[in-house]
Amino acid sequence: MLVNKCLQDYREKYSASFATMQHIKSTFNKLFDHAVLYNIIPASPTAVLHLKATTTEKIERKDRLESKFLDSREVKVLFTELAQRRNPAYYDLALFMIATGCRIGEASGLTSDKIDFAKKTVTISSSMQSHDLRVDEYYEDTVKTVAGERVEQLPDFAIAALKRAIHRNAVFDRRMKELPSDAFHEFQVIFRTEYGSPITSHSFREVLGRIKADLEKNCEKRYGFKWTKNPVPHSFRHIHISVLRDDSSVTLKEVQERVGHVEERTTDGYTHRLSHSQEKSVEVIDTFARKVGISLQPV
Repeated sequence: MLVNKCLQDYREKYSASFATMQHIKSTFNKLFDHAVLYNIIPASPTAVLHLKATTTEKIERKDRLESKFLDSREVKVLFTELAQRRNPAYYDLALFMIATGCRIGEASGLTSDKIDFAKKTVTISSSMQSHDLRVDEYYEDTVKTVAGERVEQLPDFAIAALKRAIHRNAVFDRRMKELPSDAFHEFQVIFRTEYGSPITSHSFREVLGRIKADLEKNCEKRYGFKWTKNPVPHSFRHIHISVLRDDSSVTLKEVQERVGHVEERTTDGYTHRLSHSQEKSVEVIDTFARKVGISLQPV
């Protein structure tokens, strides 16, 4: 009750948006989950708290979510455009994210030791923190929730994307040693900018923003329809979940295991209409990839 009152008082005092309150509650969740983990408190007081949005906020949020979600035709166009970017790492990152539903921070901090190529799995156990930080201040943090620590099976196109990125990194590392420069950064992550630093939400948003601006001008001429969407890094998580939820053969539990959700309402918030082994999920994502023209060919 105390935490609930604190949240209500804050919202009234600062006229905070629902999105801001969600961020604050998320931070509370992490703090209290940590306390539960180390037996400081028996249970998280925020676990039973649910924020309520106004009708206007619900409509605005729905509109924002829909603008971030891309249908099959739009996904195909976006990947076509990403494949033409100067740095192919953004294309491979997008492939990995749509294949796994990872958050951008989880993908940004991903290292090769978290990939088991023999089993075709990835272990998600950390998240790169970069907001308002200089490159040399980036640090590895825990994932958003306890349930966020997970192992996901990977479709073949994601494996191919990872291998391409790792190969490019090996080439870059050799060149960096041969021709050192203060402009270069040394990180062991898989998805990097042209200067060796992790691809963060900020840098990925910039690339997607430039593609959006170009498509708003040229999509109808180039692809035959008007572009109205606002792709962001989180769009790939929305698409991944929606594709799986659209197939009745994939259970809700399997989807939740892949993306690190505990509550059904959380997963439903990512769902747009379109087994523990996760084999069915991989099959469905693979089918969708072929439908939108994603192949295993090098980029």
